[in-house]
Order: sequence, then structure tokens, then C-alpha cells
Amino acid sequence: MEKKKEWVLKKQVEVLNPFKDLYTSNIAKVMRIYGTQTAPLPLVGHWLNFVGNHLLHFLHCVTAKKKIFYPMHQAKSIHLL
Repeated sequence: MEKKKEWVLKKQVEVLNPFKDLYTSNIAKVMRIYGTQTAPLPLVGHWLNFVGNHLLHFLHCVTAKKKIFYPMHQAKSIHLL
């Protein structure tokens, strides 16, 4: 069975602070293996859930140091101010 090649970017990648842990995570490594191919939908859903939870943790613990979102509330959009 042929092993899939890992997709590597040609340029140097600059990752913003909130996303540094995401870039080095196992799920990101799996997503990079797919590269330009279509990733399975459950994997994409897992990735989006992981990113959402990571951003929520970053907002609560690192940036604001207080709870911004409360249970049963939903973020409908994100705006960069």
C-alpha cells in the first residue's frame, strides 16, 4: 500500500499567536496530508470543532481572562476590529 505524501508549503509560513497550537496539532497534520485533495467530511467537521474550541479557550483564558460567551449562546459571526 502506497503511503500518502505530506503536503508541504513552499513558502515560509507565519502563524498568528492564537493559531500556533492549531498549526502543530495532530489534526492539522492529518489535514495537511490531504493537501489539495478533498478531505472527508467527518474530518473537516472535527477540524472545525477543534478550531472553535481552541479559539474559545484563547478568548476566555489568554485574551480577556474572563468569560465572554455563556452556555446556550451561539456566536453567529466573528469580526476583526
